[in-house]
Amino acid sequence: IRDRRVEALMLEEEEQRRISNPLLVLAPQLQKMGSSTHGCVVIDSTGVILWTNAATRRHFGYSNTELVGENVRLLMPPPYSEQHDQFIRRYLQTGVQHMLGMERLVPLLKKDGTTATAMLAVEMHDIGDGHRLFIGCFRFTTADPTIAALREVACRADCSSGDRETDPDEAFLDFDRRLGGKPEAVVVARSDGTIVYVNKATTDLFGWRAEELRRENVTRLMGKRYAVLHDGWLERYRRRVVER
Repeated sequence: IRDRRVEALMLEEEEQRRISNPLLVLAPQLQKMGSSTHGCVVIDSTGVILWTNAATRRHFGYSNTELVGENVRLLMPPPYSEQHDQFIRRYLQTGVQHMLGMERLVPLLKKDGTTATAMLAVEMHDIGDGHRLFIGCFRFTTADPTIAALREVACRADCSSGDRETDPDEAFLDFDRRLGGKPEAVVVARSDGTIVYVNKATTDLFGWRAEELRRENVTRLMGKRYAVLHDGWLERYRRRVVER
C-alpha cells in the first residue's frame, strides 16, 4: 500500500510539473529546433507565445523577452492578426483543420513595421487533460523584389479563410499586371491545387479561356496519367514539410 501511495504522489508531482511547464513535453523537439535555420514558435491554445528560437528572433527583430508571453498575432499584419484567435477557437471547437499538416505561404510583420512572407507549417501536440500546444515553423526565403512582390500577391490568394475570402478578381488583376505580358505560360495555383491565375500565353497554349480555368484544379491541364497522381504528390510534399 505504501509503495502505491508513493507512486501516486510521484505521478501527481510529475503532472503538476507538466502543467506548470508544458514545454517539458516538447524538450526533444525544442532542442532540435533551437539550432534550426527555420524560425520556430510554440504557442498555447490561446495563442500566447511560450517559446521561440534564435532564427525567429533574428528575422522578426524581437528579443526573447519581447515575444514570450505575447500573443502570436504580434507577428502578423492585419487582417490576419485580427482573425487568428478566431481560427484557433474554431479548430478547438470543431476539429476542422485548415493549417495543420500542410505548408502555406503566410504574411509576416516584423518589429520595424515591414512585412514579408514565409512558408509556414503547423503541428499540434496534445499534452493531456485537454491542453494543446502548437508549433509553427517558418521557412524564410530570400528573393529579388519581383519575386517578393509575387509572393505577397500569392499569399493573399492562398491565406484566405472560410470567414474572409480574398477577392479573386483583385488577385487575378494583381497577377495579370505582373505576369500577363510574359511569353511563357504561367499558372498560379493555391496549395490545394486550385487555379488562381493563368496568363494569356497559357490560354493560347491550352485553348481554354481564363474564366474556364480559374477555381478549377490544376490537374485539368494535365494528361490523365499525371492528373490522377498530382494530389498525392501535393500531399506527400505537405507531409515532408511537417516532418521536417
